Amino acid sequence: MHIISISNLPIHQIQYLTAASGGIGVVERYLPVLLGEIDYLPNNLEAITITSDLQGIDPKNQQLLGYLVIEELEKLADIGKIPSLKNTGMILAGDFYAEVNRRSGVVGDIRDIWHAFSQQFCWVAGVAGNHDSLGNTQEEILVFKQNRSIYYLDGEIRRNGELNLAGISGIIGKKTNLSDVLRKNLLKQFGN
Repeated sequence: MHIISISNLPIHQIQYLTAASGGIGVVERYLPVLLGEIDYLPNNLEAITITSDLQGIDPKNQQLLGYLVIEELEKLADIGKIPSLKNTGMILAGDFYAEVNRRSGVVGDIRDIWHAFSQQFCWVAGVAGNHDSLGNTQEEILVFKQNRSIYYLDGEIRRNGELNLAGISGIIGKKTNLSDVLRKNLLKQFGN
């Protein structure tokens, strides 16, 4: 499965609020919804949706941006602009927690947002970002990881039908910040 192209023109934009750079004030932003093309979809999927860094708040109800993204994608599916979410896999690539009045040092529990995505999509796979928590104890994290429609990735490969899923949670910054040993071990494990 290889990405062939990603459109430059959004089919939709989602308005949200986020903390301004430097943490002073609140700014309005727009999240673009872009279409892409891949060469093959496994497991009888109609699409795979990928998102990350949803560090914002819905301006209408002050909920995390991820909930609004689900609503907006449902509307796009209903009018035929994207395939049904029930036949779509979702990849969450970290950083889904936000506070509108604070940017740095913010960490929060994002299990509910992952569960909300898993209720609407065929399956959900992904990593937690450095702003994301999956509970306060190892037991809470283990319970979260046992959900059959959620593939939480943190240094291992998980198999979903024909699809191998892999990722590392909590990585901060550019890939050059990742230790050489960890990077080499993961590349070896992933077969590259």
